[in-house]
Amino acid sequence: MKTQLTLIYWQSETGWFGKLLERPEIAAEGVTLEELEENITDAYLSMVLNDVPDGYQTKTIQCDIPTGPTMQTAGVGGFIRSAAGKVRDASKKGVAIAEGSKTGFRKIANTASSVAESARDASQKASDMTSAAAEQMKANSRKIANTASSVAGSVQDVSKEALDKAFTAAEQVKTNSRKTLDATISAANTLLTTTQGLLASRLSDDLNSLLQNMVKGEATSYDKAMDAEYLKTHVGGPDHRLFDGGHTISGAFNAARDAESDDTIIEEALGFIQGLLRDGTTPKGLPLANWDKTTYDYVAETLTSNFHIPEAWFKDLITYDAAELLSSVIGIVALVFNWNRADTETFARLVGSIGVSAAISANPLGLVVTVVALAKAFHKAHQTGEYAEFVDGQLKGALGSGATLAAVALVGVSGPPGTALLVSLVVGVLVNRATQNVSVVQIGQFLAKQAIATATKTQEIALTQKHRWDDAAARGLEFQSG
Repeated sequence: MKTQLTLIYWQSETGWFGKLLERPEIAAEGVTLEELEENITDAYLSMVLNDVPDGYQTKTIQCDIPTGPTMQTAGVGGFIRSAAGKVRDASKKGVAIAEGSKTGFRKIANTASSVAESARDASQKASDMTSAAAEQMKANSRKIANTASSVAGSVQDVSKEALDKAFTAAEQVKTNSRKTLDATISAANTLLTTTQGLLASRLSDDLNSLLQNMVKGEATSYDKAMDAEYLKTHVGGPDHRLFDGGHTISGAFNAARDAESDDTIIEEALGFIQGLLRDGTTPKGLPLANWDKTTYDYVAETLTSNFHIPEAWFKDLITYDAAELLSSVIGIVALVFNWNRADTETFARLVGSIGVSAAISANPLGLVVTVVALAKAFHKAHQTGEYAEFVDGQLKGALGSGATLAAVALVGVSGPPGTALLVSLVVGVLVNRATQNVSVVQIGQFLAKQAIATATKTQEIALTQKHRWDDAAARGLEFQSG
């Protein structure tokens, strides 16, 4: 059976709302109008069919309501009288109930007043107790605050003292570390400069011989590729490495690359390195660049005839061997360690040591390192104005290397290389240590002042003696004339 109902609905910001005209207590909502109809239908059926078992039936019924003459007047009057009596009885009961209620309300009011008084008294007591507790808490809080402030002050003092001690300890560690590092670098500088002096002496030949014994062997295809031009033209004879183009770094690399067609890159690299080591440990060494034979002869002849520079020294200048390469590497390492750390005098000492070693051994790589180091040392002196330290450091470095070379020369005349090495190391270290706290410039200035003073005194004595001789000569003339 279908029932027609009237839906009153409206739209809001969140959806549709509605209720039934016939049953206004039934209402529902929905996002769409269709959902609203489904929800309100479900609500209507739920309320109407609540507690109705399954299998119910529906039936339309009619109810006749009697009206007009069919109603008996007596019955109506009796009904009215009966109702009026009931009303009177109900009124009497209501008055009684009202009187009872009035008495009850009066008792309730009295009781409420008593309770209110008690509550007021209790509230006052609670207020007094709360005030007392608050005062007590305030006093306790003040005590706690004072104690906490005292403790905080003590902790702050202890923390500050601990921090000061920690800072002092850190500064001490930093200072000790700096001193240790400076001492280590100073010892390393001494050892490196002494080693450079050794490598500039005849001991370099012993080092080259030792290295040559380590790499010598039968000539490989890579060695023959480096000597290909010489084997074809015999240019330069014993000095062919200067002219054949196969013994410079680039020339040796190209020769090793083209030596064999079926070798690997690793084999080429090994052959290239082995070939350079074999030739670099010989007395002829390796050229810095390839020379034209005519140009070389002209330059060598000019240096010899005009500047009396031997051809052997010039040849040594444009070549390098393993010992000279090692000496240059040592110089570079020393400069790197002291580039930003060393003072002007220390850096200048390195310059003097490297320069003397490179000049005596005609080490071209060492001379390049010397030029770079000299520029850096001069820049340091120019920034700080320490030109005296610049000169003093170079003199000390030259003196240390010179002492090492002199020790090798003196001991090496009759002693074995091992003894020369040991003695020269000791002499080099001792000279470097001895000149560390001595200013060569100040010594020179002192000697110059003494020389000037001596010359002045000598001049005064000579003038005095001259005046005496003049006086004596004058008296002699007077005596003769008399």
